[in-house]
Amino acid sequence: GIVLFVLFGSFAQSCGDSIRCIPGTIREGSGCAWPPRHLTVTRGGGGIGSVSDGGQINCGGTCAAAYQHGVMVVLTATEDTTTSVFAGWSGACTGTGSCSVLMDADKTVDATFELSQQQLTVTLAGSGGGTVDLSPLGTPCGAGCTQFAYGTVVTLAATADPSSVLQSWSGDCAGRVGCEVSMTAARSVTATFGPPGEPLWIETIGGTGSDTAWGIATDDSGVFYLTGEFAGDV
Repeated sequence: GIVLFVLFGSFAQSCGDSIRCIPGTIREGSGCAWPPRHLTVTRGGGGIGSVSDGGQINCGGTCAAAYQHGVMVVLTATEDTTTSVFAGWSGACTGTGSCSVLMDADKTVDATFELSQQQLTVTLAGSGGGTVDLSPLGTPCGAGCTQFAYGTVVTLAATADPSSVLQSWSGDCAGRVGCEVSMTAARSVTATFGPPGEPLWIETIGGTGSDTAWGIATDDSGVFYLTGEFAGDV
């Protein structure tokens, strides 16, 4: 008759002096054994992070390894906390916690990392009226709040109502004529609109060359000052 026996994790059918390995196992010495099982880790998304099993896999660098049949492999995802977030597993694992993979066959696991979202808050102030447009548009996150992926450079363009002028930028654009911010952290910008004032005449005393006035700016304390390049004293 046919006798099924196990030797050191080997599986075979014995019939007289003949040994035939059961399906899925391979001949190993005088018996049969399960072949090694291969685990492959891939990383997706636009963020930065690594995956490790604490031993053979550190992806980053090593993203595949072979294991004995039946071993349980636990994978941990670690994001770059400055720039990224771990978005989840797919393939042989799901969710966002640790990933436990039973190596009863070759398996593939994908870890997705996304760039973290940073908030830009835009406030309109002053007695005048106007709007501020953002480029790129970003994702709304509430009144005056827009989210952008880490590192996005955002240009803010102010448009005053017909009876108003842009008087100043403050916050993360304080003292600037134009406003551009890099979203490597949360940012806050205030655009102040007011009625147009009397024309400002600029006269320089002494010096040679030409004068270039960029405009009126203000610092966070509310002090206004003239910006530009001037050949002499203003």
